[in-house]
Amino acid sequence: MKEYRVVKIRPLCLWIRFAPLGVLVAVHCSGGHWPTNDECLQRALEYGFSTHNFSKKWQCLWTHIFVHFTNEHFFANSLALSYALLEFGDENVTEAIQEESLWISFKSAIGSSLVMLVAGPVGGIGGQMCYNKLQSGRVCEKAAGMIKDKITLIYHLFARTMRSIGFCSHASGAFGSGDEVVSRTISASLERVGTFCRGCFYSGTAGIQKIVNRSMVMCGASAAVCGLAGFNAVFFHNPLCMIFLVLPDALLLLQNAVSHAFASGWEKHVDMWKSLMPRQTVGHAAHLGGFIVGASIGWALRRILGRKSRASRTSETPRVRTVYLFTI
Repeated sequence: MKEYRVVKIRPLCLWIRFAPLGVLVAVHCSGGHWPTNDECLQRALEYGFSTHNFSKKWQCLWTHIFVHFTNEHFFANSLALSYALLEFGDENVTEAIQEESLWISFKSAIGSSLVMLVAGPVGGIGGQMCYNKLQSGRVCEKAAGMIKDKITLIYHLFARTMRSIGFCSHASGAFGSGDEVVSRTISASLERVGTFCRGCFYSGTAGIQKIVNRSMVMCGASAAVCGLAGFNAVFFHNPLCMIFLVLPDALLLLQNAVSHAFASGWEKHVDMWKSLMPRQTVGHAAHLGGFIVGASIGWALRRILGRKSRASRTSETPRVRTVYLFTI
């Protein structure tokens, strides 16, 4: 005889659990209609995070989470947030749609919101700004070193050229003709001058990138969602959302670091310049920073509360067929 288990699904509990997603949708449609991409961009420039906006209104540390550049950007973050909210809890995703009480749903909504509001500004903005600062500083250091070294070399080569010109009339066959000595010295000097100019270019590139970093606008809930995924993975041992959201960003950052480490000469500096472009930097470091903050919160709470793993708290039950019953 087959056994059946009746699972009561309360739509009200689901709505409460998905309250953070509802807030995201409400803000996106705050104009009373579905916004166009131009309206999304205008809203992102006004409420997104940038150093200019932060100097006028510090609230952009949190308002940037709820605005998006385009509708596609909003849809992608909404789908990721939906799954992260389902993972927020001791149960698996299938069992998350059933709630025993409204209080459990309220705790889930409040807890997930707090994690997002902390991971978004601290991990997302902090991680991205630190990454940009590190990359810009590396370019400045390389440029300063190149310029200093090449100025010294050019000075010594110039002095040797002057000595060669004065010595050419007295040079013997062991050194070749005076014209050959001068020609070789001038060629080497021109090569050093070219390297010096490239160093100046890198220095200018670093200065331009600093301006780009200061004017760069960050918006979207992706870093906050990655923080929630990190919290779910560490505190609740639900790592699936983390695997699909955070792991690709970590691999891309690792690929960038490995490519730079194995590059040489001109390729290394060109790759360094490309890695600083806003469309390439915004996202990966912020996502990884949000994940680290969310995972750190989960680890700290787990140590404080002394929670046991889900497997040790649940007992084995015979497999039965499940019947879902929607109730109010």
